[in-house]
Amino acid sequence: MRGHYGNARARAISGDNSDSMSGTVVGADDFWTRQVVIEQRPPRPEQRALHVVWAVASAASVAVSTYHGYKRNDSIGWALVWGACGGLFPVVTPAIAIAQGLGKPAR
Repeated sequence: MRGHYGNARARAISGDNSDSMSGTVVGADDFWTRQVVIEQRPPRPEQRALHVVWAVASAASVAVSTYHGYKRNDSIGWALVWGACGGLFPVVTPAIAIAQGLGKPAR
């Protein structure tokens, strides 16, 4: 036998909002019908500076990686792949490009 809370929750989950004894609607303002509003605070100045530095590093990484991808493979497709990887991984991709000889053709 379930308690009162268990029955109300089961009705709320199943969509049945009527009380079986009285026929009245129960739980009109309960957890299932409330709307949650999340307030977003503006970023702190040090966070904003970090965002700017990361955006500049990412843009430079895209440029360097695209150049390397085109020069290494002589292909616009590979340039786009290298550029996308440079945007997603702005630290790792240029490091790999430098290790490969930054713009030197593949053997």
